[in-house]
Amino acid sequence: SDVNKCSFINDFNTFCVEELANFIPEVCVIGLKDASYQSFPEEVPTDSQTEDDLKKSCLEKQQKIQIQYENPEKFENLKIIKMKGINVEPGVLRATGRCLKLYPTITTLRLENCNLTYIEIDIIANILTHTAVITDLCLNGNPVRQMNYFILLQETNLQYLSLCLCNINDEGVKLISNELKYSDYTTNTLIGLNLTHNRITCAGVKFLAEALRTNRSVISLSLAGNRIQDQGVGFIAEVLQKFPLFHEECIERRCRNITRLLKRQSFLDEQVKIVKNAQVSSNSKQGIIKSVMPKKTFSASRDTKKGGSQILSSTKRTSATKESNTTLEKRNCKARGEMRKIDLETICGPHHWKKKIHILICRKVTPEDGSLWCVGNFHLSHLNLAYNRFGLVGVKAFHTAVIYQDKLLHNTRRGLLRLGLQGNPIPEFCTELPELLEIINNRYYSINDITGNNEDSPKTSISSVKRRSSSRQSSSIRKSNSATLK
Repeated sequence: SDVNKCSFINDFNTFCVEELANFIPEVCVIGLKDASYQSFPEEVPTDSQTEDDLKKSCLEKQQKIQIQYENPEKFENLKIIKMKGINVEPGVLRATGRCLKLYPTITTLRLENCNLTYIEIDIIANILTHTAVITDLCLNGNPVRQMNYFILLQETNLQYLSLCLCNINDEGVKLISNELKYSDYTTNTLIGLNLTHNRITCAGVKFLAEALRTNRSVISLSLAGNRIQDQGVGFIAEVLQKFPLFHEECIERRCRNITRLLKRQSFLDEQVKIVKNAQVSSNSKQGIIKSVMPKKTFSASRDTKKGGSQILSSTKRTSATKESNTTLEKRNCKARGEMRKIDLETICGPHHWKKKIHILICRKVTPEDGSLWCVGNFHLSHLNLAYNRFGLVGVKAFHTAVIYQDKLLHNTRRGLLRLGLQGNPIPEFCTELPELLEIINNRYYSINDITGNNEDSPKTSISSVKRRSSSRQSSSIRKSNSATLK
């Protein structure tokens, strides 16, 4: 009965048949309150159920598509579509895209371990560009040999993209970084990028750092579980501080300024024509009024309440001229407003926000020593580099960058606020680590106290970082000892 009441299930099954899908997975409905980050909750076998039966039931559950409503009893406000462990065919994806057009409240699409290929990635990118409702996309556990994930960032409204366990190497990161360069808020709205547990080395981090020089939309970046060493950490730390613009960035800055000035000049020319036409029309109207109206006209009206006193009212000749002046002033004000709008749109895009002016045109780029210098990337606030391969040199690089940001951004919601360093081979005698973590924790919790956020998020403690790094070192020593004994 619930299946018949849910219109999404009926529409999805109909579209799968029309798209000639060979296998139509079953759809189940859950509520947002009952859902968690795990696609399927863990179960404990009963007395009459063996472990093999439990595995079989789990596999059967994994063949189902989960849809999550805010109000599952009334099937209102569908928010999330989750697929896990399903061999998703192109027909199923096309049917899902047709459902997204009928249900614009869906914002999250999760396809985990679905054996996707470059064909399905292309279909997903086509769905994102034509529907523009999905803002959160998760493709964890879908390694694609062609690594065409970058097309998911072309003319889409994605804000969060998760590509965990996708075997992305440095070439794949380069393709993604090219889409993040020179990001305008019209073409790129990505806020969070998850590249955890891939095959990214220092060369790939260099491409990401080059993108972060001009990208001011990415706030959260996760690179945990990769192969990043001290050199790669230094590339990111340099972007967080003051850096000089490259030659190609200076050329891009000039091009953006020229396009802004050209648009401004064309708008000015149009407004001059409109004002001239308005003045000609107002002058012609005044001439007609002067020729038709007499010099003075008096109208007498007798008021009975005041005992028959006559009140003379003369018509004003200047009413027409005042009306024309007011219309001209309104048009001038409108023109000035449109001028500011053009400046903001060319700098920030049509959906402009305050304090989000592109770095190449804003005042934070200043000339110094014969070159243009940028103040640094203060928009990246969450960075996860846990379980990589950097040590003392990388910690020192972050220590310098955090001290620089703390001097300029004290008690502000900008700059690096969360930093994951667990599981790296950091030596115990590193004196910069305690000060680094203390500055970050103090800035994060002082901002929450100012803004009234009483979040119970755990602090990054020195003991946890050293404990996990030492355990990793001890495990590597045990492996080397066993190898020598063999």
